[in-house]
Amino acid sequence: MRMFLERLRPYAPLSLRLIVGAIFMLLGSKLVLHGGIVALRDQVTAWHLPAFLKPQYVALAIGWGALVGGALVALGFLTRAAGFVLAAIVVLTVVKTKMSAPFVGGLDMPLLQLAAAVSIVLSGAGRLSLDRRFFGGA
Repeated sequence: MRMFLERLRPYAPLSLRLIVGAIFMLLGSKLVLHGGIVALRDQVTAWHLPAFLKPQYVALAIGWGALVGGALVALGFLTRAAGFVLAAIVVLTVVKTKMSAPFVGGLDMPLLQLAAAVSIVLSGAGRLSLDRRFFGGA
């Protein structure tokens, strides 16, 4: 059994990539395609970011970053860079909105998303990916 599981190890990142990519694509599509950017912009305004960071651009960056980053992670293309973008989105939203929230029902899911994004950054796309096809690495 152990030998069988060892042969499957290179494919392990695939399941993580597909689920993480789908979650972030759903979040991004809700923001970008279904009018969530306006509500997010209002929320970002309340964050009191430096003046050079315009709330509408930050909201667009979060929405499009989640949508495109999720798609790239799911495809396994530019995976580490996309995973880094997703991790940055989660860190920003946790720091600005969830730090005073209780763990269960507040911080649990964002921290799980962050751990998954960091794992993707550290481990790469794995064997079944466009990164491996085009760049030769995992």
